[in-house]
Amino acid sequence: MLTTTDDLTPDDIRTARFHMFMSALATGLTILALYLGSELAGGYSPPPDGRSCNPTTESEVCEEDESCVNNQCQRPPTPLPALPCQEGELCGECACEGEFSCDPTSNRCHARQEEVCSPEVVRLLTDLRRFEQEKCQGVGTGAATCAPKDLRNFFIEHQQFNELILGLKNGATVLFDKNQPIAEMPGAQASYYAQEFASLGDRLKQARHILIIGRASQDRHSNQSFDYVLAQARITEVQQWITQIERTPQGQDDMRKKFITLAIGTSNPLEAARLTNSPQHNFIAWRAQATHSVRASLRELADLDAEKLRTLRLWLNRSVFIVPIPCEIPEALANRDAQP
Repeated sequence: MLTTTDDLTPDDIRTARFHMFMSALATGLTILALYLGSELAGGYSPPPDGRSCNPTTESEVCEEDESCVNNQCQRPPTPLPALPCQEGELCGECACEGEFSCDPTSNRCHARQEEVCSPEVVRLLTDLRRFEQEKCQGVGTGAATCAPKDLRNFFIEHQQFNELILGLKNGATVLFDKNQPIAEMPGAQASYYAQEFASLGDRLKQARHILIIGRASQDRHSNQSFDYVLAQARITEVQQWITQIERTPQGQDDMRKKFITLAIGTSNPLEAARLTNSPQHNFIAWRAQATHSVRASLRELADLDAEKLRTLRLWLNRSVFIVPIPCEIPEALANRDAQP
């Protein structure tokens, strides 16, 4: 005999609803348990100690062998993938290939040294030298007092500036971890920079001139004037690291005479894509992990999300660009010959 809802008492209905609820709850808990079990079996592990970070605070919060991943300090689960060698790196610790070859005497990887400059580069360097001397006060200490209007006009007249400069091989971009006064740089970072410059020593000693361009990345916590001062301070620090490559006072004085400097702050920012086709370009960051991260990001540029692209752009413009110039600049040569 079939039972209809008319035959059920209120207690019967409440009991049936209770059993239905408990059955649904049990099913949900079972699904949750299976999901958590699969996550644990897949190797999930929480951050080691829960320290939060971001790209700006990574060097302060995270340990030397950690990176800031998903706003947590984490050690890489696997060894870092090998990248192509940079100038002076030990053979075997990187891929010494392409335009690089391993020196069997020193066991260091070196690129073929450039010996000539194109006519376009010579004209640009001549104009840049004249601009530094005529439009910027304090010649020899960097373009610290170049008028912003003059800088803008210079880049309007030389729209191929970045392309021509990046076309010079064996250059380097020196990266800084944040917009901070150089005086506040931790001692360990300064020591690391000085150590890395030693690998470029031969290139810089043999260069006829050394072009030094200071940039800054304007962010939410800075302004154009402050960024310009930071760019000049970074130039001064890089000049000191380069000068210290020479051990004698005379050698250091000769090195200083090679400098052609320009502090451009946030003017003429550098785009990451322009660095992806420069295999002989070197990068020197504040620690080895940061250098590897920047180089790996450039190699994987097409796959980076918007936030990683923004971080990379900040790093690349929070920098000093140095290029050993292998050729003589006619105007500089004439001035040198005219000296008694």
